[in-house]
Amino acid sequence: MNKIGPYALICAISLPTAAIAADDWKTTCKMVESTATTIMKARQNGAALSNLMEIADDSKFIEQVAIMAYDQPQYSTPENQKNAVSKFANELYLACIKETRK
Repeated sequence: MNKIGPYALICAISLPTAAIAADDWKTTCKMVESTATTIMKARQNGAALSNLMEIADDSKFIEQVAIMAYDQPQYSTPENQKNAVSKFANELYLACIKETRK
């Protein structure tokens, strides 16, 4: 079973509700995807989780995405790293769409 599934749902739910207007889901979910991409790239490049948590500056959303990223394996080959980043970002984007396009 994929470990990201339930965490992605938690992450999407943790988005500030006020920031998600009915017609603004695309912008919100694109932000989720971008954040996921940035954090997973850092994870794949060996960044310390403690540094990301410090940079998060008490943003529960960014902290949750970082935790989710570090629950995933770190790969050594560029192709596997790229695939991990893409998969992670797509799964969070999908979770966001499912939660915000109601």
